[in-house]
Amino acid sequence: MMLNFSPFLRQMQAFLIVLIMTLIVSLLGFAVFGDAFNIWRSIAVGLAISLIFLLAYPEIRGIRTGDVVMVPIWREIETPFSSEGFMDNTVAVAMESGRRNQKIKVRLWDGSRGLARILDYGFVTPPEGRLLEAEAPRIRNIEDLDNINI
Repeated sequence: MMLNFSPFLRQMQAFLIVLIMTLIVSLLGFAVFGDAFNIWRSIAVGLAISLIFLLAYPEIRGIRTGDVVMVPIWREIETPFSSEGFMDNTVAVAMESGRRNQKIKVRLWDGSRGLARILDYGFVTPPEGRLLEAEAPRIRNIEDLDNINI
């Protein structure tokens, strides 16, 4: 399974593909009609279409299998004198495709599986989700990290 860590690079790649395609159409139109004013107009339209596609790409694509989803998890730190709890964002890998407000299966960093609801796709950052259910973590001791296969 290939992990997709950078949604921004995916969006920029799609933006550049659409921009180049519309630029090619503009130049072909200039070659056929030969009007310099129309080429600037068609380049502006192509740039506008590319920017709209850049902004709409996360909604169009959704989340696919292998994408990274950030989910908050409650963690506790215990010291001899106190115990503190805090929310920590951790990486989960989508095990199935989904859209906003849908539930998808995810695999957490420790190898356990869970069920998460997709909250936001993110533009520069990875998509965000809320963990609804999770298996008990498979790691009990730090020595168990050597035995985990993700």
